[in-house]
Amino acid sequence: MSKNSDTKTSLLQSLRETAILTLRKLLSLLGYYLKGVYDRAGSDHLFLFSSAVSFSLSLCLVPLVLVIFFVLGTFVPVDSIAGQIDYFIDTLLPYPDSAAFLKNLVIGRVMAVLQHKNVAGWLGGFGLLFAASGWFTSMRSSLNVIFHVEKTPNKVVGKMKDILLVLLILVFFALSFAILPSLQILLKFSHGIENVLGLQFGAFEAHFFNFITLITIFYICAGLLYFIPDKRIKKRAVFLAAFWATLFQKLVHQTFGFYLAHFSAWGDIYGAYMVFIVGAFWIYLSSMTMLLAAIIGQLYLERQSIQS
Repeated sequence: MSKNSDTKTSLLQSLRETAILTLRKLLSLLGYYLKGVYDRAGSDHLFLFSSAVSFSLSLCLVPLVLVIFFVLGTFVPVDSIAGQIDYFIDTLLPYPDSAAFLKNLVIGRVMAVLQHKNVAGWLGGFGLLFAASGWFTSMRSSLNVIFHVEKTPNKVVGKMKDILLVLLILVFFALSFAILPSLQILLKFSHGIENVLGLQFGAFEAHFFNFITLITIFYICAGLLYFIPDKRIKKRAVFLAAFWATLFQKLVHQTFGFYLAHFSAWGDIYGAYMVFIVGAFWIYLSSMTMLLAAIIGQLYLERQSIQS
């Protein structure tokens, strides 16, 4: 009996020591990242770069809308365009009141633009080519500072890289809008099953599209962090930063949406222009979360180099 008691005591003591050691490591790791983010936010000019990136991104919106209209008019039947616009606006601006105003503003003018979709496509394509290349330049400058990139290619090579990335984004948008009708068919099929079997898939649909949105954001962030800087970042750091960027985006979405729904008086102050104010803040916060996640990725690389 005494041997069994001693064994249990030693086992409990070993587990206690392991738990304390693990807790100390977690607290040390948390302190390292919190202190590092606080220091780098100042030394890496987080707020200044976030403003520059968000301003460059806002300049891309008008040509992007023209390109979207061209893609919609080319690949999507006219009778389902309104549904595609609703889905895109809900994804781009996930706040009901602002999204409803923007839907009324866009759908009311979409048919007039679709009559000249080819002109809109050319103007939007060239405009997006220059505006998005400027955004990539701002993003690259910010990430080069965060990841301590010393050698940068000449401006011609950098601009060609920006143009190539813009073309890839245009292809991505074209493919996404080509896939959207198939998602609508899937939704109609699920609704048909609901009517026949009396089942409810509403919660499943919401979770499914939330999952697809999170996966899309993760891979977009990972692609940007991997291809934009002027040096190759280790994939573990890229995926870690992309994970935190996705998490920050979701937290900002929920927190900002809760604030707008319960505490904000912007609708009374700005009226119909509230959607533009909300959009500006959303773009700025999205840019900041992206750069903040990149700082976490760089801190991870530095910690790995110290340990090795």
